[in-house]
Amino acid sequence: MAIAINGNGTITGITAGGLPDASIVDADIAAVAATKLTGTVADARLPTVPVAKGGTGLTAAGASGQVLTSDGTNWASSAAAGGGGDTRNFIIDGDMQVFPEGYKTSISHNTYASSLFTFLHVGAGVIDCTQSTDVPTVGESSHTSGESLFYDITTADASMAASDLYAIRYKMTACDFGYLHQQEATLSFWVKSTKTGTHCVFFNNSALDRSYVSEYTVSSTNTWERKTVTLTFDTSGTWVTTGEAGVGLYLGWAIAGGTDRHGTNNTWQAGQKYMTSSQVNGLDSTSNDFRISQVMLTLGSSAPSAFLGQPISTVRDQVSYYFWDAFSNTVSNEYTDVTGNAVSADAGRFTVPFHRRMRAVPVMTQSAGTSFLIHGGTSDRTLPADQGYTYFYNIGQKACKIQLAVDSSTLTTNQQVMLLRNGTATAYLRADARH
Repeated sequence: MAIAINGNGTITGITAGGLPDASIVDADIAAVAATKLTGTVADARLPTVPVAKGGTGLTAAGASGQVLTSDGTNWASSAAAGGGGDTRNFIIDGDMQVFPEGYKTSISHNTYASSLFTFLHVGAGVIDCTQSTDVPTVGESSHTSGESLFYDITTADASMAASDLYAIRYKMTACDFGYLHQQEATLSFWVKSTKTGTHCVFFNNSALDRSYVSEYTVSSTNTWERKTVTLTFDTSGTWVTTGEAGVGLYLGWAIAGGTDRHGTNNTWQAGQKYMTSSQVNGLDSTSNDFRISQVMLTLGSSAPSAFLGQPISTVRDQVSYYFWDAFSNTVSNEYTDVTGNAVSADAGRFTVPFHRRMRAVPVMTQSAGTSFLIHGGTSDRTLPADQGYTYFYNIGQKACKIQLAVDSSTLTTNQQVMLLRNGTATAYLRADARH
């Protein structure tokens, strides 16, 4: 069988017999290439539709680092590549879902606001840090957020002293930072601020002697805007990248600060820096608000298009590695799994099992004695307010013990006792293993 093709690439006839070598000549191939493939070897773009369908247009070249995408029929325009093979979000609870200690009014320096985000406060201003339901819409962000971290100015600080500092900061455990060390990564987040103009994010090592400051612009007042900052983590200085004990990376958002806190934009530098001299003063009026939500830190030169979150059960488990609370304070006279035995007529000793192994041996705290009841036999016993006969001991990463006194000698030695919430009082036994 022989196939006849004219110079335009059209089949003009088919005859029986073998296909001789001369049936398709070089001139025919050249003619087809000239009319159907308008690209060249040096121009590696692809036709927008398959050649057999008559397509002659080429895809847009795109930008450096972008990848080719398809709309299901044709090759579509280029789009940003993901963060590489590792697409994890290295920020825990970046969607601000967990506030284990409740809201913080008049928050103090280096105090946790949400689960793992702290507040830096040096200066005369006063700020409340709470959880807000004001969030980016799903139409804006392609993700449904429940909450944002809300930074509300209640006392202004219009004139910054050189050492003043107001910022939100996140601490990343060293072994988690090991995945990012000396790698290119992208921080992305949504921000809503009353103050327009130049704002800054910052990155510090654990020794606070290496810093990277990057500016971003808030364009519209009180409007949710997405921002991204790409950097390559420092190859100089001392960085902790292994183990659970240390901090590998500090990162955060500057609100305002004095000249001692100023550094150079977009460069690694010596010292403890949080912003450039262009940072707006977010404390100059009590009308100022600042919110962040959907915080991600991912490997690569660009961020995923939508927030990478975890199911709430996973987020709570991640948070409980750092912080655990025995009570949820949702049910009157709520019982917990904290049980023990009476060691005397007026004291009970309890085993406190943590939900999981914690990052480190935690610091234990409790609410007032009047917030608890000790149940033994068929009755509940109240506790004295001062709880002078209370102490934690045998504190480990998985459990500890606590001894609590009752205000009347009505227990029977060695009888089983249980700890419960006294009515609707705010009760807690807390294990804090955060950095």
